[in-house]
Amino acid sequence: MKKSWTSDDSRKMTEASRLNETNAPLSQAQLKIALEYRDVLKKTYLFLRFGIVGTVVAILLAVFFFTPDDYLVHDGQTLPSISHYYYTPARIVFTGALCAASLALLAIAGKGVQSYLLNLAALLAPLIAIIPTPVLPSEVGPAAQLANCPSTIDCIPADQLPYVATGFHIWLIISIAVIIVALGWNVWHHINKSRRVPEAFRVILALGFAVWILYFALWNVPGQDLFRQYGHVAAAGVFFILIATVTVIEAWRQWADRDDQSEPPPPAFFHRRMYSGIYLALGVIMFLDIIAGTLILTKFIRPEDWQIGNSVFIVEVVALAAFAVFWLVQTAEHFKDSNGWESLSEARRRGRALRQAR
Repeated sequence: MKKSWTSDDSRKMTEASRLNETNAPLSQAQLKIALEYRDVLKKTYLFLRFGIVGTVVAILLAVFFFTPDDYLVHDGQTLPSISHYYYTPARIVFTGALCAASLALLAIAGKGVQSYLLNLAALLAPLIAIIPTPVLPSEVGPAAQLANCPSTIDCIPADQLPYVATGFHIWLIISIAVIIVALGWNVWHHINKSRRVPEAFRVILALGFAVWILYFALWNVPGQDLFRQYGHVAAAGVFFILIATVTVIEAWRQWADRDDQSEPPPPAFFHRRMYSGIYLALGVIMFLDIIAGTLILTKFIRPEDWQIGNSVFIVEVVALAAFAVFWLVQTAEHFKDSNGWESLSEARRRGRALRQAR
């Protein structure tokens, strides 16, 4: 029968961690506990990464296979964007998947700036689900039974606003609570000098608070015009910019560490050069996709002139697919280790040291 984790094990693990920080040798008992702890952490991170892939699969399944035809404008055709599926039964999957992904992004921690960028992305992900894209009732099928917009301009229909208000107020409360806890953690370590708090953490914390203030202000502007028109697309755009940035950083980190096979241990399945190339390709695809989406939404280019229908839908599918592939590759890379996010600066330092030693 497998031994369960006890409070005494936790005490030993804490002692082992402190000894390890001072490079003191570990006893056999402490080493055993440390290895068990690493195995638990490895499985946790593995399931979290693979779970993020699952959230994308869930959204795409709901959109392509489980949205009833009477919610579509034309049978067999997609709606103008994935965001329009908020007004169909796929909404429950769309909202749940984004909130689950948000929690996973927050939970996967590490030493690198990637961790802090994804914390900011985690703050934005629920907003993509809570604030729907403006729509005209004619853009979705009759089964949606949406209230008419007050003009011919897209809007969030009045009958949807109570759902938005409830979700947004919950987001305000939960997100500011998380920001306060993070701020308290920062102050605690600063006062006790128990651990150096990275500057990147403070910058991202300030940006997160700025996002909270911005959305709070937009919500309280009379009429909420900016909130309703741009709240969804702004959150989605910045979210994918952050993900693309993390992807490029990962490509750079793997390339900087390409010749080091000792610390940290080499990734599973492929060489670092291979992972660097994959991450770079995904980063380029993401940034090009973001640029294409921006040009389409600003009417700078008109895909309909080239007989390309539902171009925003295509852009969103590409973004989601690249996002899923990134996390699938992350799952493969860290299949045998318990690492969260490795530091780019440390990888560059190791790379320079190796090149100078030759």
